[in-house]
Amino acid sequence: AVIALMVLVVPQFAELYGRYDAALPLPTRVLLGMSHLVRHYWWACLLAVGAAVGWARAFLRTRKGRYLWDRTKLKLPIFGSLFLKMAMARFSSLLALLYANGVPILKALEAVSRAVGNAAVGREIGTVANSVREGKGLSGGMERSAYFTPLVRHMTAVGETSGSLQEILDSTSSYYDLEVRVLVGNLTGLIEPILTFGLAGAVLFLALAIY
Repeated sequence: AVIALMVLVVPQFAELYGRYDAALPLPTRVLLGMSHLVRHYWWACLLAVGAAVGWARAFLRTRKGRYLWDRTKLKLPIFGSLFLKMAMARFSSLLALLYANGVPILKALEAVSRAVGNAAVGREIGTVANSVREGKGLSGGMERSAYFTPLVRHMTAVGETSGSLQEILDSTSSYYDLEVRVLVGNLTGLIEPILTFGLAGAVLFLALAIY
């Protein structure tokens, strides 16, 4: 609908405004400029979007790009908490599975760091592995981490002390799985008002620019 307005409707208003020698308000000038860009340089817009998407995909395939993107996701408002809880659930589940099957803890941490699904958290798991090599244990390495939640740190310490690390990690994974499901349900309910607010903003801008 917005594209149709830009191509069909706004040019008619531009012709009307051109009959009067008067300074146009800023929203109107912005709208007219956008309309001119869409009508006359649509090919450049498509090329720019395609180039940006191609560059982003190539950058995300690099180790640095993947790390920066995953770190940024963890800092997003609202969604950052979801991504972190998903990573904690996957970490706890995978480590419990490998530990239960007799995989040495260092090799288990190395495998989990690659499979946790977040490069930033994976790097922190590597730091925890270094702490284990130094004899400080899992919980000791997690204490200095920026991503491991207090619950994971506390439950891991309890598991190491009691000798029931597998059971504790399984319980932690189940807890975060439930947290993720609840949070996803809440975010799903927010989609409609967010879209409504965005649409209202677009309509308000168009109305102010034209009238």
